[in-house]
Amino acid sequence: KKISIIIIRLLHLSQQQMMMLKRNARRMYGAMTPKWEAKSLEKWTSLLPSCKKTANLSTIEEQLLRNNVKYCLPAFVDMHGVPKTKLVPVDHARSMCQGSELFTGAALDGVPQDVSDNEVMAVGDAPLFMHLPYQRDVAWFPASLYLNGSPFEACSRNIFARAAEKAKSMNLLMKLGIEAEFFVFRQDDGMKPVSRLADLEKPCYDAGAMQPVSCLPNLQKPAYDLGAI
Repeated sequence: KKISIIIIRLLHLSQQQMMMLKRNARRMYGAMTPKWEAKSLEKWTSLLPSCKKTANLSTIEEQLLRNNVKYCLPAFVDMHGVPKTKLVPVDHARSMCQGSELFTGAALDGVPQDVSDNEVMAVGDAPLFMHLPYQRDVAWFPASLYLNGSPFEACSRNIFARAAEKAKSMNLLMKLGIEAEFFVFRQDDGMKPVSRLADLEKPCYDAGAMQPVSCLPNLQKPAYDLGAI
């Protein structure tokens, strides 16, 4: 009953009273209006200071719809290297890039927050989005975490950004690469290597073992689509 009364009272507030209520709420919880809202939609800059890529947010929305994308994934990485995200309907891609997706930091391992703290916002980095090659109706957006309109210090992307800026001040260029390794086994005779050639004691880089494997094209194409090669 108390909740119903509060809602009814809110509905009867004048526009001026609502504006005053919003101002008081911002004053209580900090500047909740994200700083990136003021950015021009015609030139949306990457959230990483070291990245010079820009994008037109309206163009990205059109591209997502044209390619029949249904969901967006604003993903950030936790302290274990595990991506965390939410499925966001493509119709909300614009608001996602403006900080609409909230996460309870206390629910994540290693995030220095209590349950009572404000939620962190996962802001999709629009210029760096890509379609998942193995699920074309999903678009992946690397996301940076913000708290009260400022970069969240514990976010891995924000840690990288600070380290890159520090390296730049020392006339150094930070580069990050990922080496994706995998193993291919035969299933016809248990877990044995695909190559049927005689095994060496140290078989690494053996040219004779690098025979054409039928699965390689299927592995290469997604890697190309993701820009990993």
